[in-house]
Amino acid sequence: MLLADERERAHLRLRHGAALVPAINDAASCSLRIEDFRTRSFDRDIVWPQDIRDAPGLVRAYVGLAEALRVMHCVERRLGPIEGEIGFHEKDYLGFAPVSGFTVTSMVALAAFTGDSALFHSDAAEVVILVDCYGYNAEEQFSVVIQGAGVPPDLNLEPDR
Repeated sequence: MLLADERERAHLRLRHGAALVPAINDAASCSLRIEDFRTRSFDRDIVWPQDIRDAPGLVRAYVGLAEALRVMHCVERRLGPIEGEIGFHEKDYLGFAPVSGFTVTSMVALAAFTGDSALFHSDAAEVVILVDCYGYNAEEQFSVVIQGAGVPPDLNLEPDR
C-alpha cells in the first residue's frame, strides 16, 4: 500500500508539478525548479476547520482581491521578507521548497494564478500563512489565515474604520 501511495504521488508530481512551479516563480519572483521541492507532507500544525471563519489565529475569510492584498501588506510590513518554505495546502505530491527573502504579499498572486491554497511556513519566524482562492469569478474569492507563535500579537487584520 505504501508503494502504491508513493507511485500515485510521483504520478501527480509529474503531471501537475510542472504547472505549479512556474506559477510560484511568476507570482513570487523566484527561480525554483521541481527538484527544489521536497516531497513530504506539511508537518506543522495548521487548524483548518470545515468553516474557515472558525479557524484560530488571524483570519480574513471570503474577501476580495483588494482586501486580501491589504491584509498581506500589513503582515509583510510587520514580518518583512522572511525565509521559510512555500507550497500548497493539501498537495503532498509537490511538497515544499525553501525560499529566502520571501515577500508574503506574493501569496495572493500565487493563490489567484492557481485557484488554490498557497501555504508558506517559517520555522524561524514561527508562522504559517495560508492564502486560499476559491475561483476567478467570485467577488469574495480569497481567505487569509495566519497562525503560529510568531504572529505579532498586535497585528490587526480588521479594516481601518
